[in-house]
Amino acid sequence: MPLGATIRSATRIVGLVRWRELALRAFRCPLCGGRQLAIKLGADEMLVRCLGCRASAVTMSMVAVLGRVVPELADKSVYELSARGPLVAYLKRRAARLTCSEYFDGVASGAFLGGVQCQDVQRLTHADGIFDLCTSTEVFEHVPDDLRGFAEVQRVLAP
Repeated sequence: MPLGATIRSATRIVGLVRWRELALRAFRCPLCGGRQLAIKLGADEMLVRCLGCRASAVTMSMVAVLGRVVPELADKSVYELSARGPLVAYLKRRAARLTCSEYFDGVASGAFLGGVQCQDVQRLTHADGIFDLCTSTEVFEHVPDDLRGFAEVQRVLAP
């Protein structure tokens, strides 16, 4: 990570810290494996991060469940509704094929911006039944018609 991005990230983190609730704890991160340290910046579970890969508690929980439900990703085609972050890095290492996208306001679904495909989950441009698995964190709370978005995810998933 470039120095400027590291400094911006650290500054954001410092602003979130509830200093009386700050804690470090050793654990096994399901994303980066091995023994890692988790930092707890406050009472809210959204303020827990793995210091190894920077995964949030939500992402760590999702990957732990994925490991039990879909233990072998090496033969799966996965669609992730984000194009960056610890979950994307994890899926890139493990899935046979990973397709990522982001929603960019004012960009047509299917078009690319900065090498990343724009997709509106309410109107995906992907063909029916082409993915074995779809993952998403912190996306659907921003979707105006989430039922339509879930229907689109169901449409692009293989039976």
